[in-house]
Amino acid sequence: MRIATSWSELPDTACAVREAFDMLLERLGNMPNIIVIQSTEQYDFNLMISLLGAFAPNTRIHGSTSSVGVMTEDGFHSKDSQSIGFLGIYDPDGSYGVGAVAIDDDAQAAASKAIEVALTDADRPGEIPGFVLLACSPNNEEAIIHGIQDVIGPGVPIIGGTSADNMLDCHWKQFTSSGVYSEAIEVTTVFPSVEFGYSFHSGFSPSAKTGRVTRANDRTIYEIDGRPAVSVYYEWLGESVAKTLPKEGYIFKNVKHYPHAFGRIIGTVENVPYYLISQPHTAMPDGSLLLFTQIETGDEIILMSEPRSGLISKAGRVVQAAMNSADMSPQDVCGVLLMCCAGYLLPQDEMNAAAQTIRAAVGGKPFLSAFSYGEQGPFVSGENRHGNLMVSALVFGENRGLSGD
Repeated sequence: MRIATSWSELPDTACAVREAFDMLLERLGNMPNIIVIQSTEQYDFNLMISLLGAFAPNTRIHGSTSSVGVMTEDGFHSKDSQSIGFLGIYDPDGSYGVGAVAIDDDAQAAASKAIEVALTDADRPGEIPGFVLLACSPNNEEAIIHGIQDVIGPGVPIIGGTSADNMLDCHWKQFTSSGVYSEAIEVTTVFPSVEFGYSFHSGFSPSAKTGRVTRANDRTIYEIDGRPAVSVYYEWLGESVAKTLPKEGYIFKNVKHYPHAFGRIIGTVENVPYYLISQPHTAMPDGSLLLFTQIETGDEIILMSEPRSGLISKAGRVVQAAMNSADMSPQDVCGVLLMCCAGYLLPQDEMNAAAQTIRAAVGGKPFLSAFSYGEQGPFVSGENRHGNLMVSALVFGENRGLSGD
């Protein structure tokens, strides 16, 4: 296996695709079997797919939109909040298949269909892949995970990021060689020829403020400890933060500058708990809170917080944890794919610092990171979950037996 990344900040679609593709071929040295593409919303994705079909007709495409920019080992790429990033994999001994299905009234069934399409595309129908890459539109992630697992079982890692845009105004996209979608499930089944590792972390710290969800439905908390959820949340945040937020309406653009969210303990490692994070986004007139994840009546929740600059140190730690999961050292790494929450976006110089922490963790090996509206991954227990303000990392090992390596 070989992996290389490339990127472009050119605003014209044809020029950006040409620049990124030429850079990828130069660095990879072979025509890739698959290209994972992360791009901001401004490009013409139908043209992009058409051009790549001409440049690399036998290469599979797994594409999704990222918020504001992308990040590689070369740094953070975002000129006027626009860029494109490629991660190309040359793996002649592996198998890769892509499936995309538009979401209708039954996201779980659509996800099952998408994974079956991907397995057939990989010429491995009925088999269990090493892992699955996921990209999807917001709002149905838990059902999508269940639909994938209905076909391949619960033990296969699902690594993904919810498609994002720049201003939370529904301009996200998913795209493959078969088409461009706004509301779809896109999965790639991966049967790699090398070992791989993965990690899914929040990095948030728990506060002393805890409560029980006493009334909830799907992604809405109505009451915490028998009181309106908005009232409790604002009390937990404290007066200095709460006074910057509206009593009702969309609050995410304010809250993301004060990184606090709800955490739920999912399990423990050596008696240390690990958490799934849920981000509130809207305060409703009835005092309820809308979240970007599902939550249930009876859940114990904890107010979690993190320094605003947390991604700078966190990204490298999550990649290190992914390497540790497969007993890898930096010299064993071939490449890395990350999904980071768009809520972690920082000024350009700080994002470049975050890129350097990842680069240092993997000894300068290639990596691509997107900025998503929700992250999917497996906890150390093996359970695949959807969360917010998380980092999901996938690390490919290096096959030293491949000619030329």
